[in-house]
Amino acid sequence: MKKLPRMPRRVLISLALLALALLVSHPGQAEGSLSVYGVRPAMSSGQVRKALGPPQLEQKNPPVWAYRREHQGVRGQDDPAIYFDPSGRVRFVTGSRLEREGKELLRRGASLPELKAVLGEPSERRPGQGKSILYVYSRSRLTAVLAGSPARVVVFGLGEEPQP
Repeated sequence: MKKLPRMPRRVLISLALLALALLVSHPGQAEGSLSVYGVRPAMSSGQVRKALGPPQLEQKNPPVWAYRREHQGVRGQDDPAIYFDPSGRVRFVTGSRLEREGKELLRRGASLPELKAVLGEPSERRPGQGKSILYVYSRSRLTAVLAGSPARVVVFGLGEEPQP
């Protein structure tokens, strides 16, 4: 095989490194398959049952499933809730554990610097109820509700928020 001249070889190496850098997921970007307890928007009710089992509470109109988890003996702290659209697909999911491709990224109690280190700057910041602040990451339609001083994550919401 013929040896490439010096300049094109550098260009090829640079292009290969650039392509590799584009393939690697960088911290600080809300990319990938985000989920809350393994549930993502557009999943079917059957997929949710497979991921979480049967719901402890099932509301019909609007369709909402609620789950109860015990965490260190305290009920309610980690309870996920799933809101379905009329076709039976997940529209919005809330909970205290945010994952990417099955691996935990953040959970309830994470600090604002931790949130920003993992997800980057939010696309929108708006006041919530009480002393909470909503951080919205529009690319993934992720809402992180923070409260307290210093601010800590209270809950994550993924998908299109249901209207009251």
